[in-house]
Amino acid sequence: MKNSQRGFVTPLIIIFLLAIGTGAYLYTNKAEEVPKSDPNLVVTTQTKVIDNNTVQITYSADVLGVLARSSSDLTLSLSCPNGIKATYSGNDICGNSVKIDSVTDVIFLNDTRKPQTVRATLNLLSGKDGMAVVARSTVETVIDPTSISITGRNLLGFEQAVNSSNWNEIQKFLSNKVYIVLEGSSCCGEKDSAQAVENLKGNFDGLELTFDEKSSLVKDYLNYMYSQYPSGRQVGASTDFFKDLVFGVENDAAQAYKATLGYRVESGKITFLFMNPGRDR
Repeated sequence: MKNSQRGFVTPLIIIFLLAIGTGAYLYTNKAEEVPKSDPNLVVTTQTKVIDNNTVQITYSADVLGVLARSSSDLTLSLSCPNGIKATYSGNDICGNSVKIDSVTDVIFLNDTRKPQTVRATLNLLSGKDGMAVVARSTVETVIDPTSISITGRNLLGFEQAVNSSNWNEIQKFLSNKVYIVLEGSSCCGEKDSAQAVENLKGNFDGLELTFDEKSSLVKDYLNYMYSQYPSGRQVGASTDFFKDLVFGVENDAAQAYKATLGYRVESGKITFLFMNPGRDR
């Protein structure tokens, strides 16, 4: 035991003597030499969809070994790509360093239509002066609007699965119960998610739809629907449900009466489907 202690103390004395001669230069280099993933600071993350375009990432930091006795402060620094906003305690923290608890929730808003990687660096500060970094760990999380979040009102992963007729992927985007309206019929009412997939497959297999609400296809279709149903009501609906739906319209220019699909998202899942398979196929 005595030999082990001597081997540990000697390097510290050398570092202390060097620090006297080099001052701030040594402090800067010392901070940079802290490894990105320190085994004494273990960081885990959990992602939860909050609403249509917002996710919550929970960062949990476990401090191990003697560091738990000699250190007390944690800070979080986020590197966010364009189109990502991160909020903690009501403040935008992208590009900033903030003090956090060992378990911290950060809200991310994704305004892009593609996967983005957020890099979080957690620093464990010395309990003696609250400044020196004694451990540092970096963790990256991919915020993918095609799977865990949606951009605007559009659930991108669902739209891509429909357009590629990838029906095995559809069910994960649906609520356990989905209310289905088939235009021009009394079908279908509330169905479970598996039945909803079969309805989608039967009406849209092999078709490609445009879901961009700014496109002329979607605008023209909505104008037509409002000309037929001025109040926005249909099939006994008591409110203007067209305003709540995202619509996709068939791309095929040869089809005069195009297939259309509308859906509503609540808490990250589709709860309502409006289907029109078209009439000239």
